[in-house]
Amino acid sequence: MSDRSKPMLGSGKARVFLAGVLVIAVLVVLFAVTGFPPFERDTVGTIGTADRYQAEQMTDEDVILDDPEIQALLQDDEVLALLNNEDFRKLAESDEFFMAMALPDVEAIVMADDFARIARQPECARLFESAEMATVLGRSEYVTLLQDDDFDRLAAEESYVALAENASFEWIVQPEFKRWLERPDVYRLLQEPDFTRLMTQLASAERATDEDMARLYESAEYERLAVKPEYAEALADDFRKLAPLPAARALMTDEALPRIAVLPAFKRLAERPEYAEVAMMPEYRRIARLPEHAKLAAMPAFKRLARLPALKRALRPEFQNIMRKPEFCRIAILPEYRRLAIKPEAARIFREPAVCRSLVATLLAERETDDAH
Repeated sequence: MSDRSKPMLGSGKARVFLAGVLVIAVLVVLFAVTGFPPFERDTVGTIGTADRYQAEQMTDEDVILDDPEIQALLQDDEVLALLNNEDFRKLAESDEFFMAMALPDVEAIVMADDFARIARQPECARLFESAEMATVLGRSEYVTLLQDDDFDRLAAEESYVALAENASFEWIVQPEFKRWLERPDVYRLLQEPDFTRLMTQLASAERATDEDMARLYESAEYERLAVKPEYAEALADDFRKLAPLPAARALMTDEALPRIAVLPAFKRLAERPEYAEVAMMPEYRRIARLPEHAKLAAMPAFKRLARLPALKRALRPEFQNIMRKPEFCRIAILPEYRRLAIKPEAARIFREPAVCRSLVATLLAERETDDAH
């Protein structure tokens, strides 16, 4: 970048022009720091961080654009490239960005090479933007499961992705249903055409009545199944408790269930309390049916990142909210961002919103001046 294009703030006209810009920038910063519009303080887990963040921020009088340190930043090509980046400017408008970056654990995660590897995958970046993923990542049970190879294998199974679309998916970890799945020959029973027809007969009932069940047990389909000794346990008490329930029937008749129920990985996971907790989450069900989740769960980089103790500490609401912004992943993988974020002399850009926003305003004003000529 030429010396002509780097703002030196030396001429009298430039000082007068930029003084006006600074006044506007100061007002914006004043509103952000003093809480006007009022800062929402009823968000669980954010009050302490927000208070500390606001208490540590500079006042508007502290922002002196001809300070040697700030002028040094304005002469750094990488700083100028980052401040001129539209994605970064959008992030800088959010107090949550600076609040998140002020947390040491967040910096450790974002600067990890594995985080960059994940963020470079467009599918994974889109997944991070979802509220469901933020919620699931905030659960320690999910982070623990990410370290389990069985969880990866299951998440990558097409049948599992299909089963996650079933509205009754969470029943897969209900104690009664799990116990029924463990019965001998349930896997074969689920594939019997007579069994599918049997369950379909009750499909329209909100909850099958005693009369409905009596007709089912007298049906030709049930009689053909009941005479087979191998199905004696599969059609016993647990089945009779589940069959009247529409949610259980919806899962029993899903063609993906027998393909999943027989997998050793599923059988082992079904015994883990962490999996039961996660599978019951509606947010998990919504992301589990996305191919992006299967790809993410299988990435070695994601597994390594999940093992970092800093990840659990970093998953605060501030960081979750900033991860949901599409600009964040695009910025996190920029070489200039990753180099500047570890430079002590550039820390003010990421920790002090007043400085960052004033620098952005200065560059925009310089650009308008150049365009006017």
